[in-house]
Amino acid sequence: MSIQNPKWSNEPNKYLVEYIEDLKKGTVLDLGGSDGVNAIFLAQSGFDVTNVDKDAEALRLLASYSKDISLEINTVNANLNEYNIDNEYDNVISFYTFHFLDKDSGQKLIENIQSKTRLEGLNILIGFTDQGEFKLNNQKCYFVDNFLLDIYKSWEILYHSKFTGSTKSGLSQEREVLVAKKVVS
Repeated sequence: MSIQNPKWSNEPNKYLVEYIEDLKKGTVLDLGGSDGVNAIFLAQSGFDVTNVDKDAEALRLLASYSKDISLEINTVNANLNEYNIDNEYDNVISFYTFHFLDKDSGQKLIENIQSKTRLEGLNILIGFTDQGEFKLNNQKCYFVDNFLLDIYKSWEILYHSKFTGSTKSGLSQEREVLVAKKVVS
């Protein structure tokens, strides 16, 4: 599966592909999903998807492309620093978005994600940590120490990893991946 003229990637995230069978059937909220490569993959896999991003042009491209291939994907144009998840979802994903958010907004968004995920649903989050070559802005939301593991301690952790690699800018930065299942309300 690939999309035409993608802004960020033309293939769905490998962790999403790997854990597709573990997602609770139903709805998925994709936070910071840009032009929707993951949203398209999920919709093609039978999920009801809502893609939220502040880039109106990326959302317009997603809406146009999804219409061309007869998929229905909900789009919401919103700044995640101010976004409040109003509805419950079976699953929530967010890949490489948190470092764009203010530190407090990022933490509040994760708490909001957790509260709006239905029982037995998954959260798949990937973000940059504070370890690496980035010139860090201490006001932005980088994952520090065991922040994700601590905030998800009451969830079943299906996968957790930290690894370092080059970014599109050529800098080496650590990433953190968390796949967690909500097992208590």
